[in-house]
Amino acid sequence: METLNYIQALMGAYALDLSSIDTENEAEYNERAKAVRVRTVSLFNAMRDSAPELLQYNFADSMSDEEVRRTINRIALDANKRYTAPIIPDNIAAIDYINGEPFVTPTYVKWQNDGYRKQNFVINYNGELQSVAKRQLTALMQNMLLCFAPGKIRFNIFDQMMSGMADFVTVGYDETVYNGNVIMDEAAARDCIKRLRERMQMVMGKYGDIARYNEKHQEIVMPYEVVVLNDYPARYENLTAELQPLFENGAKGGIYFIVMHNSDAPNLKEDAVDILTSETVTNISLQTRSGIRNNLMVSHTPIAEHPALADAFRVDFNKRINEKGTRQVLKADYASISHSEYTDVTSEISITVGLDTEDKHPVTLRFNSGDYIHGFILGQSGSGKSVLLNNIISAAILKYAPEDLMLYLMDFKGVEFNRYRGVKHVKALLVDNSDPQMTLEVLRELQEENKRRVKLWRDNAVNNIDGYNKKNPTSRLPQILFVADECQVMFAKPTSNSYGMAIQREISEILNVIATQGRSQGIHMLLATQQLDETDISGQILKNLTECFLLMSAASDSNKLVPDSDKLTNKQPTGQACYYHKRELQSKVQTFYATDEELADAIEKAREKSTTKQSNGEAYFSGSSIYHLQTEDLQSAKTQSYGAPVATIGRSIGLNQQSTAITLTQDFSENIIVWGANRQEQATATAINALVSLMAYYEQSSTPCNFIVLDCTNNPMSQCKPLLAELEKRAYCKIIQQSEGGKYLKMIADDIYHDTAPNLILTILGQDRFSEMKRNSLLVEEKKATEIKPAVGGLEMLSFDPLPDLGANNITDGSKVKKYQEALKYILDEGPKHHVHVLMQVDKPGNILFDEFGKEAMGLFKHRVILKSENKHLAPLRFGEDIDVQSLSDDNEHLRAYYYPDGEQPMLFTPFLLPDAQYLFNAILIN
Repeated sequence: METLNYIQALMGAYALDLSSIDTENEAEYNERAKAVRVRTVSLFNAMRDSAPELLQYNFADSMSDEEVRRTINRIALDANKRYTAPIIPDNIAAIDYINGEPFVTPTYVKWQNDGYRKQNFVINYNGELQSVAKRQLTALMQNMLLCFAPGKIRFNIFDQMMSGMADFVTVGYDETVYNGNVIMDEAAARDCIKRLRERMQMVMGKYGDIARYNEKHQEIVMPYEVVVLNDYPARYENLTAELQPLFENGAKGGIYFIVMHNSDAPNLKEDAVDILTSETVTNISLQTRSGIRNNLMVSHTPIAEHPALADAFRVDFNKRINEKGTRQVLKADYASISHSEYTDVTSEISITVGLDTEDKHPVTLRFNSGDYIHGFILGQSGSGKSVLLNNIISAAILKYAPEDLMLYLMDFKGVEFNRYRGVKHVKALLVDNSDPQMTLEVLRELQEENKRRVKLWRDNAVNNIDGYNKKNPTSRLPQILFVADECQVMFAKPTSNSYGMAIQREISEILNVIATQGRSQGIHMLLATQQLDETDISGQILKNLTECFLLMSAASDSNKLVPDSDKLTNKQPTGQACYYHKRELQSKVQTFYATDEELADAIEKAREKSTTKQSNGEAYFSGSSIYHLQTEDLQSAKTQSYGAPVATIGRSIGLNQQSTAITLTQDFSENIIVWGANRQEQATATAINALVSLMAYYEQSSTPCNFIVLDCTNNPMSQCKPLLAELEKRAYCKIIQQSEGGKYLKMIADDIYHDTAPNLILTILGQDRFSEMKRNSLLVEEKKATEIKPAVGGLEMLSFDPLPDLGANNITDGSKVKKYQEALKYILDEGPKHHVHVLMQVDKPGNILFDEFGKEAMGLFKHRVILKSENKHLAPLRFGEDIDVQSLSDDNEHLRAYYYPDGEQPMLFTPFLLPDAQYLFNAILIN
C-alpha cells in the first residue's frame, strides 16, 4: 500500500505554506490560512480531474450531470491510451494530519510493473468480514475496468459455492466482461483452465511477456484475463495443482488472479497454501469506513462506492462494448482485384477504402500531382487504424504493377508490415524504431530520388511525373508511396543528445521537402498513428496533408490535423472514419475490414500476380544490423580498388548496404588507424576484419605479402586470440609479442631504408598497452632476426641487417632509428612508398606514439576508422568535418563507426563483427 508522490507533494506544500504565514494576528492568520486551504483544494481537484480513475477523492455526493459526464469522458480517454496498469487504487484510505487537520487520500498497489512479481491479489476474510471483503473485491474489479478500454480486460469468475461475491460484474455489466458465464462446477472450471493454458502457450510463443509487448507497441493485442477465485479453498481440492502454474507465471501471458480467501474454510491442502504464500501474491487489506468522514479538505471517495459515477461508468462502458460488437462489417473485394489486369497508372493512384455511411457510395483515397497530395490516418488502439492501413497497401499491390507503384514502408511498431516481405513493389521495408539512423538513411534515399526526378523533369522540359511518363512511355517512372505507421516517432521532439538532435533535424528537413515538392515528382506520403502527443509536425507538412481519415481519436490529436473535428471523431465506433479533403468533411466512411488471414491471402495473391514482373529491390531492416565479412563484400570492394590492396571493414548504412572498403596506395600516410572504446573488442574486431580482408586480397591476386601482428592487448580471455592463433597456424601471419616488438620494428625500418622491403602489412593491436613504446625504449641491436614462418603460401622473407649509425638525428632518412617511437614513426612515414602499410588499433588517438610526436602522429594515417569514443579526443585533431563519435552506438545490433579518409567526407557505416572462423577458412581464405 502506498500513496502517490504528487499527493504527498501537495500535502507537503500545504504544510509549508501554512508554516510560512508570518503573523501573530489570529484573524489575519485564519484569513490567510483559509486562502491557502482554498488554493490547495483547487490544486488537489485539478490534479484529480487529470486522472480521475486513479485519483479517487473529493467527488461530491451530488455531482451535476455535466460533472459526471466530464469525469466519465476523461476516464474513457485515459483508458484508450493505456496499455498496462502499473498501479491501481486498492480502496484503502490513508489518513495524514497537517496542523491537526485530517487528509484522507487513496492508496495504491503495484500491478503490471515491469519486473514486479506480485501481480496476483489475495483478499483474506472470515465470515464476520464477508461484506467488507465483497466491497473490496467490487472496488478492485471496478478499478481494473476503469484502467482499460472496453474489451481489453475480462474476468473469469469461479463461484462454486454460489456466494455471489462478484455480482457487481455479473449483474450490471455486459456479459462479454465476464466471458458470458460464472463457473460453478468442476467441469466448467477445467475447461476454463485449459483455455487459459492454451492462451498462455500461444502468447508466450508469439509475444513473450504480453504486458511489456503491449507497452512497447502501444496496443493491447489480446485482452487481459483476470481469474476470480471465490471462497477459496472450498471445493478447489482437485483444481489447485492445475491452477498453480498459471498462478506462478500467468502474468507473462496477461493472466492474473484475485483470490477471495475465506479463512474459515478448514483443512487447507499443501498446494492451496502454496498459492496463498506464493511470491506472486499481493495481500489486499480490509478497511471499514468507521471514523472516516467525507466532509474533509481531501476525502477518499472511491468510484465503486459513488452511485452516480459508478452507474454512469457502467452505462458508458456497456455502450462502448455494444458499439464495437454491432459495427457494420464491410469486406474489400480482393478476389476481383486479383483476377483483373493491372491498372495503368496514368495520372493518379486511387484505392477504395470503404463506403459512405449515408449514401453507400464508395469512398476513395487518391494521390496525384494536383490537389491530392499526402494522407494521414489517425486512430486510437482498437479504432481500426491498422486494418485500414493494411487494406490500402494490400489493395494497391493487387491493383498496380511494381513498375507503376514503388513502396517505401516504415512500421515503427514492428508488427504490421513484416507481412509485405518479398512483395515486388517494395523498395524499402523498415520494421523497427530502435535505430533512428536507419530511418534517416531510408529517407535520404527518398530525398535523392526526389532530386533525381527534379533533374529529369528539367532535362525533359516537363513539370511533373505525368508529363515525364507521357513523354517517355517506354521508360516510365513509378509513383512512389511512402507509408509510415506510428509515424509520431519521426516527429518526436528533439532530445538533448546532439547526435539524436542532428538526426531528428535532418529527418524533419527531408519530410518537409517531400511534403512540399513530392507531388510533382510522384512521391506521396501516407502517415498513420494512434496519437500525436509530444510531437512536432511542421506547418509545411500539415498544410500538405490533403487527405485525412480520422477514426476514433483524442480530441487534441484530431484537432491538430483538422480543427474542430473532435466533435465527430471522439465517439466513432470501430472501423468508422471521418474523411476530410483539405480540411473539409467529405463523408463518414465505414472502412473495409479484413482478418489477418484474409490480408495474408490477398498479399499472397499479389505475389502470384507479380510473378513475371521485376522487383523494385527490397531492402529490409528489422532493427538489427549485424554483419560479418562475406565473399561478396570482398568482390564488391575489389572492383573499386583499381588493383591496389583493399581492406573491407563493414557496410554502409542505407538501402544499398555497400561494402565499406579502404584502398591502400603506394603513397604518403597510406596507413589505417582504428580507435574507439574497446570494452567489447569491437575496435579490435574491426582491425582484424581489415587484416583478413587484406590477406584475402593478396591471396586471390597471387601477390606475395607478409603479415606481422604485434599483439599488445594483454587479455588472455580475448575472443580474438583463438582466431589470430589459427591464422598463424595456417601460415597467414606471424604473431609477435611486445618483447619481440623492437626487434621486428628495427628489422622493418632497416628493409625500408635499404629499399628491400617486401609487401608487408604490420598490424599493431592495443598499441595503448605497448609498454616499450610508451617508455620509448632503446631498440636492441641484433645481427640476425629470428626467421619468420612463410606467410600467405610461402612468400618471401624479410631481411635483417643492422641499421647503419650515421650519427645524425634526422629519423626521416632511417639512419638514426634508435628508439621504439622513432622506428614506428619511420615505418609509418616511409613504409607506404615501399609497399609497407601499418594497421593500428588504439583506444584513444592521443596514445598513438604517445607523447613524443603528439598531434603529428595522426597525419601519418590517411585512413581513420572511429568507433564510439569521447568527443574531446577529436578537438586536438582538427578534423575538417564535425562528427559526434560520443553518440555512436556500441550495441552489437546497431554498431556504428565513421570511416574518415584524410581530406574527404566522413562516412558512417556498420562495422563487421569478429569473423566466424569456420566461414573464414572455408569461404574467404581457402588456399
